[in-house]
Amino acid sequence: MLNHLAAALISLGGILACAPVRSDVPTVPVNTDFEVTIGGMARIQDSWLLVRFDTVTEDSRCPADVQCVWEGNATARVTVDSAGTAAIAEFRTSRPQPVSVFGWTLELRQLRPARATQAVPKAGDYVITLRASR
Repeated sequence: MLNHLAAALISLGGILACAPVRSDVPTVPVNTDFEVTIGGMARIQDSWLLVRFDTVTEDSRCPADVQCVWEGNATARVTVDSAGTAAIAEFRTSRPQPVSVFGWTLELRQLRPARATQAVPKAGDYVITLRASR
């Protein structure tokens, strides 16, 4: 019985050791702001958590060069992966709320660039700043 358990643990260790880890994805510390561009990813240090910035689904924020009655809102969508299980998280710039996923809390810190009356950001221009904590 003990030999079977040892063999199973060795096999499991081999499987986990062979799990794909992308070396081109930056690793970011916990409780520290980090930036991700659309299509970009970040791995949270000492975890299996991988965050990918998918898209901005809405951007009705008040242009920075205008005085508005309401601040407007932008919604950024990210995919969070933990050891092969994925979840979608959405962050709003108006009254932002932390998102809890896989035992982690992700917090929107900033979405750039700001809107301007003469320059609507293109999809590839967006950068999201997040912070991950336990």
